Amino acid sequence: MKPRLLLIVASTLVLAAHQLSAQAIYQPEPPAAPVQAEQPYTPTTPLVVIRFNQRKVFFEQQLALAAKRAMDVKPDVVFDVVSMMPVSADPALAQRIANVAASNARLVAEALVKSGVSPDKINPRSQSAQGYAFDEVHVFVR
Repeated sequence: MKPRLLLIVASTLVLAAHQLSAQAIYQPEPPAAPVQAEQPYTPTTPLVVIRFNQRKVFFEQQLALAAKRAMDVKPDVVFDVVSMMPVSADPALAQRIANVAASNARLVAEALVKSGVSPDKINPRSQSAQGYAFDEVHVFVR
């Protein structure tokens, strides 16, 4: 009778150990955190800032070098050319600032094209902002 009791006890222990190891190995993983929708890209640091505070601003070589490096890193890079204009309460002055800013942004976009950037990879934009004494063109990459 003792061998039979020993066999029953041993079988029970083996079965219990198997169930514990199965629970430890096959525990379902906790549910993953819900996936949030990707936020739209909002550039914060420009690749280049060109300040038009002089009659002639020499920016072409530096811009071409920066554009080439950006294209080397990411061949399908897109350039956002953003003209940042000072705010004016005078409507006539505001219009003149907008015209000059558009012209300066056009110069920057043309310089990008001359440096090898495809025109369809350039997005011109403009905005008025407080804190600017001169027209600036900020070039962002994405």
